[in-house]
Amino acid sequence: MLKHNLDVWEKLVDAIESRMPAASRSQAADPPAYGLLDDNIRDKIDIPQRFAFNFLFRARRPRFKMIAPGLRIITSADFSDQPFRSYMSKDKEEVPPILLFQSDLNFSEDPSWTPQSPDDATVPNFFDYRDINTYPSGLYLLPTNHRSLEDGISFVLPYANGGKGFARRGDGTNFAGGEDSRGKDSFTELYQPGRRALEKFQAQSLAGMLESWLGMVERGDWKVDDNGVVGGMETWREADTEEGWRKYVISSKEPSGSDWELV
Repeated sequence: MLKHNLDVWEKLVDAIESRMPAASRSQAADPPAYGLLDDNIRDKIDIPQRFAFNFLFRARRPRFKMIAPGLRIITSADFSDQPFRSYMSKDKEEVPPILLFQSDLNFSEDPSWTPQSPDDATVPNFFDYRDINTYPSGLYLLPTNHRSLEDGISFVLPYANGGKGFARRGDGTNFAGGEDSRGKDSFTELYQPGRRALEKFQAQSLAGMLESWLGMVERGDWKVDDNGVVGGMETWREADTEEGWRKYVISSKEPSGSDWELV
């Protein structure tokens, strides 16, 4: 799992760097550096040496900041500001949510939300960590104590999206769970695979999202400049438009009875 994620990450970094202006690629001949975080903070990272730890210290370090529209790559200077760092401990079985790609815009949960109000768009992403209800939007590794699921992600938007009914999950359903035009606003359903017959919940993998982003760069859907991928968080609203939703769907391997086709 780690090797696959690292391989896809390196392809994405290569694709972005190869499209940067020539002046920004002047250092391309230098040997690549590895580790999104510096080695000198290894002992200060209070998480078990499992997937998140290894990805942070083994992934190729890009020569740019922006990995996707509005999302910058976490750095050593940022890590002390991890929103759920108070839960980090090398002695705990569960790794808390880890922020990998950060937006400058915050997401705020509704502290009054309960599991009995499923129609509320502001559904908590990390229910066991609800004493922290305002944190940066962006891409998080999900909390888990299952080693085979450690690359599961949640992409948290700073605004709800999907209410127009165009946005789709990987199983072909909209964010309301249906196949018709009645959508539902959500902060966290973008890129999620939906449900399978024998599974109550399945998260999107980090590698799956990185592969989708690689396609966006290679096709020219996303532009690149000196800082990496161009655009702000408003770009993601395209996922709920008639013209653009297909580019923001990662098709599940086992569609849930729908006859939709991604073209």
